[in-house]
Amino acid sequence: MIGSPALPFKDADEFVPFVTNIGKPWIGLLIVILKVGLGRTLAILKKMKAGAKNTAISLATMRYYSAAPIQFGPYAVHYSLKPHAVNAPGAQPGQTPNYLAEDLSARLKREPVVYDFAVQFFVDETQTPIEDVSVEWKEDVAPFITLGRLTLSPQDPDSASGRKLYEFIEKLSFDIWHAPVEFKPLGNVMRARRVAYKVSAKERQALSEPDGSERFE
Repeated sequence: MIGSPALPFKDADEFVPFVTNIGKPWIGLLIVILKVGLGRTLAILKKMKAGAKNTAISLATMRYYSAAPIQFGPYAVHYSLKPHAVNAPGAQPGQTPNYLAEDLSARLKREPVVYDFAVQFFVDETQTPIEDVSVEWKEDVAPFITLGRLTLSPQDPDSASGRKLYEFIEKLSFDIWHAPVEFKPLGNVMRARRVAYKVSAKERQALSEPDGSERFE
């Protein structure tokens, strides 16, 4: 999940030209314009600029979104994690390069970190499109329905078992397509992720996903 309910890009055909060319000087921008068009390039850059201004204060107070749909039995949904914790008045981002990890570690040492898990249901292709992930599914059109709660139990990430868990996770692969067919990913971007994630895991020589038998004590 990400910190935005929608992506700047409609689909993978817009995303790929940006990530492969936007870091280059003017020639990169020209290639992007030629591939996705001037209007869409300007719209995407505007959304990217707006998103860059939303600096996170804490991972424990951020709201997370799928921003892309999955199947939900006979339905299609977006999903979200809504935090219970809120930022203190006047709170500002930390000053150290790793402040988000430091903040989360400090919180977990003293209390659980809790989120509500909710879904919003597909309405129609105009207001809640499946193939275009640049369109936000508005909550007044598709309200979120809370289904469960995710609780990160109090723990010490800096302890020996915490470091062991961290090192294990860093070596893992992740694939959003590792799911029952009833909850399979939907849409262009999700289909592109199926290919990209497999290549990424192979390049990283990542471990397979956990099966629940792991122990870190």
